Amino acid sequence: MTTDTADGVEAVGVAPAADPGFLQRHGTTIEYILIPGAA
Repeated sequence: MTTDTADGVEAVGVAPAADPGFLQRHGTTIEYILIPGAA
């Protein structure tokens, strides 16, 4: 895992808690980021 990947995962974890609408607006982007990382 690179530092960039870790930062991205952290941002995904923090943002929805701070902004309930985050997943609705960016859910597709999050899936695009996380699926290749988990593969």
